[in-house]
Amino acid sequence: MLENRIREIMQFISDNQSQGNSLFSGLVGSSIYTAYYYKRYRLEKTYNLLILQLEQIINNLKEYNGSLHFEDGLIGIICGLNIVNEILEYSVFENDYFQVYYEFIYNYTLKNFEQGNYDLFYGGGGGYVSLSSFPSKLNKVRISKLFDTLISTSVVSKTKEMLWLDSQNRKITNKEYFNFGLAHGMPAIWIILTKMATSLSESKQKVALSTVKSSLKSMDKYILNHGDYMFSEFPIGIQLNSKLIEDSPDNRISSKLSWCYGDLSIAYALTYCGKTLKSNDLYERGVKLGLYTLHRSDLKSAALEDSCLCHGASSCVMLYDSLSTLTGESAFIKARERWIQLSESFKRPYLYEFLKLENRDDHHNLLTGSVGVGFVYFSIIDKKFKEWQKIFLV
Repeated sequence: MLENRIREIMQFISDNQSQGNSLFSGLVGSSIYTAYYYKRYRLEKTYNLLILQLEQIINNLKEYNGSLHFEDGLIGIICGLNIVNEILEYSVFENDYFQVYYEFIYNYTLKNFEQGNYDLFYGGGGGYVSLSSFPSKLNKVRISKLFDTLISTSVVSKTKEMLWLDSQNRKITNKEYFNFGLAHGMPAIWIILTKMATSLSESKQKVALSTVKSSLKSMDKYILNHGDYMFSEFPIGIQLNSKLIEDSPDNRISSKLSWCYGDLSIAYALTYCGKTLKSNDLYERGVKLGLYTLHRSDLKSAALEDSCLCHGASSCVMLYDSLSTLTGESAFIKARERWIQLSESFKRPYLYEFLKLENRDDHHNLLTGSVGVGFVYFSIIDKKFKEWQKIFLV
């Protein structure tokens, strides 16, 4: 079944030209999919399509003057192209083609961290993910600088809470906010700090562990107490007043079961950080939260309306699969199979129904379209096809 879906999505990509270069919604995401497809099936026509895609991307880069961000701009494009090289296990470009971009991406990441912008899509978080696609260039001195800078921008000195303010929310609403989602919030910071610490000294790893534990303790103050499995344990986030104090507990909103927000992504982050930093407390808390999410086993209780990788059923497939790999828990394997079925429930002839209110064919969109679903299915049928997950911090 999954292989048929993978072929259908590849056919969409072949038949329709992607709009734009971006990683999450354009040609770069499609080229990663094409590279996977070629690696698995070794079709000459697929390789020829991949070369055409890459030539178009490179030509567009020569006069690029668009966004710089990970989600829709240059930093994501470079990361995606590095992933294509990794998938193919040899470079389809001239040697050191991307090195010219390395210094720029490092400075972008450091500047955003200094400004308190850790956002995965539009800030330093995405910059760090892109930097990590240059493993031979990212040295310990620079990692340590990024690590220290990110920790220094928490509000612990002002509020005694090891939490970070959501700079994107401030930009959009002019209000302060603690974001508890993986796409824009605390779990992303935990994972990034943990990834950085693993290549640094033991003392830095201890700092990372202490920081994650303190941050979780701060988040625990805001747990929802509905006592109903229809609700998440953690809210989406916390709206703050000018003194960085919660406006009202009534503003706490239960979250979806998905990658971008919710208990499932928090459970993955805690389990990953606990296992990597050798903390039984964090690890067991992550597993416990992951098991708690199993009660939300249908679309209604999970508050999902589509299959997309950002906030839909396929993201649950990815996260339960990853939790099963980290823990070996059979319950997570069963949940993964359940969510594959629910993801397929959105299948319509020739396309997936991602946005209920729009009749859109989002087959090129990695974040909210068929390409993202196809990536998840690739990783299920072949465990070697997981390089793409790094862009989601999984």
